Amino acid sequence: IVHPWAHASADPSSPSADVYMTIRNKGRATDRLVSASSARAQQHQLIPMAPDAFVVAPGKAIKLGKATGFVRLLGLSKPLYVHDNFSMTLVFEKAGRIDVEVQIEEASVQEPHKH
Repeated sequence: IVHPWAHASADPSSPSADVYMTIRNKGRATDRLVSASSARAQQHQLIPMAPDAFVVAPGKAIKLGKATGFVRLLGLSKPLYVHDNFSMTLVFEKAGRIDVEVQIEEASVQEPHKH
């Protein structure tokens, strides 16, 4: 999992946020992201914007973003502040549970340059 990130909350009362990242499959079989969870939100939804948005072929990578798909956090426990981070668990069909640290970027950033 490469650079999982979310925009800082533009409005502190906003109940949701979207998380983006690049997912690389170093395995020998196609894998699929099936769910996500964290203590930071009450619900986590996988939002596909393209067919097979969360499917990663062996030796390939997918970039989650506004045009492809992302993880939506609903019912945030507190606003997301720039330079903060939080833990999130991703669950894949084959790879199982993978824990990541989500970095919070400035709301004006379209695509972070860190990869």
